[in-house]
Amino acid sequence: MDDHGRFVWHELRVTDTERAARFYGDLLGWTFTAGTTGPIIHADGTPIGGISPTKPGIPPHWTPYIAVADVDAAAAAAEVHGGIVTSGVPGDLPGVGRLAPILDADKAIFLVVRPLPGTPMSAPRSPAPGTFVWDRLRTPEPATAADFYRAVAGWNTALAPDGTAGVLTTGDGARVAEMVQTTQDRGWLPFVLVDSASAARDHAVSLGATAEAELTTTPDSGRFAVITDPEGAALALHEAP
Repeated sequence: MDDHGRFVWHELRVTDTERAARFYGDLLGWTFTAGTTGPIIHADGTPIGGISPTKPGIPPHWTPYIAVADVDAAAAAAEVHGGIVTSGVPGDLPGVGRLAPILDADKAIFLVVRPLPGTPMSAPRSPAPGTFVWDRLRTPEPATAADFYRAVAGWNTALAPDGTAGVLTTGDGARVAEMVQTTQDRGWLPFVLVDSASAARDHAVSLGATAEAELTTTPDSGRFAVITDPEGAALALHEAP
């Protein structure tokens, strides 16, 4: 399976799906088609994610989908390493594939999926404005998270010497995500490519989002702004170097 360990979909779970679609359509130029549970997100005509209602009591958030060769084995590994399969057991979703929603050992939400051939999740993608290009796991225990995701997704982790951050790679060496140590704002943070992080941040604020005061700049990967959309879900707006 060529995409094992790669992010293939991002689902926004919010209270008001129509309001969220209007916000992101204006901010990122996304377009939408009707899906089973809510709008399907398209970037330049390509399906890249969806918006669906969050369950009562669960704050708005983005849920990443990670492709795996064996969903049942990944789900079992998650439970062995302190995770929870929130559906109880993996299941098959018609037109999508086999999947399992999981809370990791620190309660970060994600799904593992084996997409059916010919579905949007199985299609190759190239980085372009409006597409998801990176993900960051915010966790209080990077070393524990590294062990968890190695077992579930087959990722290798290059931790910083002080253990506070790390880069996650697939078995074939592809960089797919990073983790940073924090006790606040835990969970997965997706990154969307934009032409200008500062302009996109200002536009987001004008549409009702809140944003961190300063952009974050990294030597190799450009800069980004973290926003919280009007529904309460966090997203990073990434400008390539």
